[in-house]
Amino acid sequence: MKTVFLSFKSLLDKNSGAALEIKLVLETLAKNGFECASVSLNCYDTGDNYTQDERIDARLNPKHGRGGFFHYDEVGIRHYLYVGRSKDTMKIDQKDLDGFLNNAASFLRNFKPDVVIFFGSNELLPLLRLAKENGAKVIFYTGTASYQDERKPLFHIADSLVVPTAFIGSLYKERFGNEFHVIPTTLPFDVVAPDPECMNARRLLGPLTLINPTPDKGAYFLFHIAKNDRLRHRTFLCVESRGTRSFWRTSGVNINEIENVHWAPWQTDISQVLGRSSVLLMPSLVAEAAGKVIAEAMALGVPCIGFNIGGITEQIGRGGITLPFDNRLSAHPDTLQYQIQVPIDSVLPWVDTLDTLLSNKAHYEALAGQAVEEATRFLPQNTVLLWEKEIYSIKK
Repeated sequence: MKTVFLSFKSLLDKNSGAALEIKLVLETLAKNGFECASVSLNCYDTGDNYTQDERIDARLNPKHGRGGFFHYDEVGIRHYLYVGRSKDTMKIDQKDLDGFLNNAASFLRNFKPDVVIFFGSNELLPLLRLAKENGAKVIFYTGTASYQDERKPLFHIADSLVVPTAFIGSLYKERFGNEFHVIPTTLPFDVVAPDPECMNARRLLGPLTLINPTPDKGAYFLFHIAKNDRLRHRTFLCVESRGTRSFWRTSGVNINEIENVHWAPWQTDISQVLGRSSVLLMPSLVAEAAGKVIAEAMALGVPCIGFNIGGITEQIGRGGITLPFDNRLSAHPDTLQYQIQVPIDSVLPWVDTLDTLLSNKAHYEALAGQAVEEATRFLPQNTVLLWEKEIYSIKK
């Protein structure tokens, strides 16, 4: 079965949860005998600041390789990358768009995929129509809640809509009328239950961790939790991705005064950080589709605390605690900015929950055990089996 991923953004993006998800799925499908490829522009969530690709080939830098259509083989996938004038999709021009569309169309005619999995951009419609004209079925993977009416043509052209949680599927069924199929996110490593001694040490000494500390992921909110007197003795860890310490230094928030907030750079192996954490914090202020890192934390027996917004409650299941979302924390509807000052009564439930969890050994161990049990939903042998069933069903 020939399966292709198609998007404006590269599947090699190490900062994109959706890209990491589909990449892992295709790698597993390749191991199961599928012929897999990806076709995209050389664009990334962090735009021109992304340099991991240049470690593969210096020509992936727009200054050296603009107009090139390169391929790179990794873990059973052949990744085709068209290099435009920028790694930021907002900065590419018509020449870049035409170059990508022409090269991608040529690939589709020659490769003749059975199935095309795509992310959402209307500019892909000519390629999706071409793929369908040549007998392919197209699957729209929607790992975001942000698609509005202008993306309706993408939902209408899709033969199947795959989502990581029922929350996101129900959202788009109401908005566009599509039926949907829930396939949970996929773990990149096995489920490992910690031994009791390590678990207790982690409870007492491990950091309270937030991955990708951006405003919409609740970094403001975390700073206020960390400053509360009852938790000042605990270490909070912010792991950089799109959210970096340098961003916060120029944002008007004096992060240096919060002495118990520590920072770590982007991690090639997130399990090393998560495995030492006492709790994963998910104070997201937007409707997350799921939160792939939740599954990764629970696979290591790390309980998760999040707001009951979007797909977070569904993703956590019994492996953590969700708290009511305070609408006052949402971005301003006009400026889309998040307020630096956070209402104290929205912080206190988090402080109470964390204080109780970390001070109660039996409570912590029970929740950690439930986290491990929940994580089995995300094992590749379970999720990729669902992908295979979906692919074969729409090809009938």
